[in-house]
Amino acid sequence: MIGPQAYENLFQSCPNRYAWHALFLNYEGKEYMYMYDWEDLEMFNGFKRFLLSCAEDVQDRDGEYADSVEVMA
Repeated sequence: MIGPQAYENLFQSCPNRYAWHALFLNYEGKEYMYMYDWEDLEMFNGFKRFLLSCAEDVQDRDGEYADSVEVMA
């Protein structure tokens, strides 16, 4: 017999569980990149709220939480 956490880990199913995606936002001459996976989207309750959070970060905090920021020439 296995415990509840081991059972959950064993039978948890999610397509592309470890697939990472990148979101690029261009704002005022800079390109901001945000990496995300399905767990991030679950935390924000969907892609739309994740996108809004990233846009807010770019506008209000100059991409403080971005994975990379590049100045466009």
